[in-house]
Amino acid sequence: MSVYSIDNDSAAVKTHNPNFGEHSICTNIEDWLAKEPTIPETDLVIGGPPCQDFSLLNKKRHGDERRVLWEPFMDVIDQSKAKIFIIENVDGLLKSTEFEEIQKRAQKNGFNIQAGILNSANYGTPQTRRRTIIVGWKSNSILSPIFSSSTNAFGTWYERQFTRLVNCAESYW
Repeated sequence: MSVYSIDNDSAAVKTHNPNFGEHSICTNIEDWLAKEPTIPETDLVIGGPPCQDFSLLNKKRHGDERRVLWEPFMDVIDQSKAKIFIIENVDGLLKSTEFEEIQKRAQKNGFNIQAGILNSANYGTPQTRRRTIIVGWKSNSILSPIFSSSTNAFGTWYERQFTRLVNCAESYW
């Protein structure tokens, strides 16, 4: 069950609300956090900070302010007292200095980190997209995921671990 959602795309919010409950708002995360909202406690935070700046298609990506929007995402994780977080982004994030900063901040706040690249086609989507998945967990929350690059008819190891994480988080609710 979703408890809160933020997106700066009104079409995404209009799609989210009727499908997951009327608790999604359309706003910029930095503006929203500046208002010092009450962030509900939750066990799991899932999100995808803007990816344009880590995409190889964006030739003007250096110096773009969106590169640091993972920071307010991490603020939400901290303030919600989440035990687990999952970040999805383009594969370029994994090779960036921002990924190193995400790791440092997460570890400073008591999270273990695993990250890898998966191909969305292995999950039933009608397109091939390589995506970075970062999983952070407090050591007492779940068993450590171990990423593998192997695939089989039942999907990749990432798919099984993601399902395991979601099922684990749902057991807290």
